[in-house]
Amino acid sequence: MLGMPMIVVLLSIAMLIVPMAIPASAHADKLLRTQTGMALFTSAYLAEVKRAGLQALPGGQTDAASALGMTYWQTARLIVLPQALRAVIGVHDLLNSAKAFATDTL
Repeated sequence: MLGMPMIVVLLSIAMLIVPMAIPASAHADKLLRTQTGMALFTSAYLAEVKRAGLQALPGGQTDAASALGMTYWQTARLIVLPQALRAVIGVHDLLNSAKAFATDTL
């Protein structure tokens, strides 16, 4: 789903497949179908970004947490997820873009 443009998702899934999948008596509004398609597209995109952040972490992080005696959920909550989210959020890039925009002399 990530390789497809959002307009393809909206037209094919929200406007063609969903009306065929639901019964004729259950009338789904076009706006609701469009919002559902956009929500699915955005959630898939964000899940892929977070997955990339998780893959960017070295394996030694989880090994060190298990050496400290942490459980799987403690490791995920306290070690892995904060580092993965910090790697993909990119606040530094956002602030530098705003700084470059403010100092631009066009």
